[in-house]
Amino acid sequence: MDQPIAPSRRWSGVLSGLVGLLITAPQTYAADDPPSPAAASGSPTQSVTPSRWSLDFESSYVYDDVENPWFSMLGYHGEDNAKNPFDYHLNSYIMGARYDLTRIHGWGFLRGYWQGSVGGIYSDILQGPEHYYAGVVGSLRYLFVPGDGTWAPYIEFRGGVGGTDASRVYYGQQDQVAFTYLMGLGLRYQPNPQWRFSLGIVDQHMSDMYLTNPNYGFDSAGFIASIEWRP
Repeated sequence: MDQPIAPSRRWSGVLSGLVGLLITAPQTYAADDPPSPAAASGSPTQSVTPSRWSLDFESSYVYDDVENPWFSMLGYHGEDNAKNPFDYHLNSYIMGARYDLTRIHGWGFLRGYWQGSVGGIYSDILQGPEHYYAGVVGSLRYLFVPGDGTWAPYIEFRGGVGGTDASRVYYGQQDQVAFTYLMGLGLRYQPNPQWRFSLGIVDQHMSDMYLTNPNYGFDSAGFIASIEWRP
């Protein structure tokens, strides 16, 4: 006949189980890298594949001439940080790949994970003395994950180098080699493990980074949208 389990042993087992749960619970994977398919909870971000890669296509339209944000943060305004009088307008297209660099970590509103990307960029200069810009870019993005990752606000900085048909006119680009960065913030929506959609605001900069003197750059703000597909 089985002996009854002593109350002390029974509570010891329960406490051991709770401790184990508390230890393993914070080890949450990134929205696209869940612990296992068997642990599915209905979240659209859970996937049956451990791949952290996704293919990415983005399109942006910038049209609002602004001061250089870095100089603005340093306190430079007016003539020391003047807007470019050409009021550049650009349509840009970026195609590349993204990689989830980390798992979800952190607490509170800072909970999230890092993502990197690399790709090619082509900008159609709609207004300005040049006509195009083409190059390569890389980025670092942080996604805030307040819940299951279906909706994730993000901040991102992207930089790269390429070429343009430099006009060499006053306030235009002075060198065929040009550098660009795009920085912004937005919101990403992931309805299922394979597809992601993002919409945000972005500032696009272009200049030759003082390869020539004077160095005439510009910053234009606008909107950016993207779609990602995870194979």
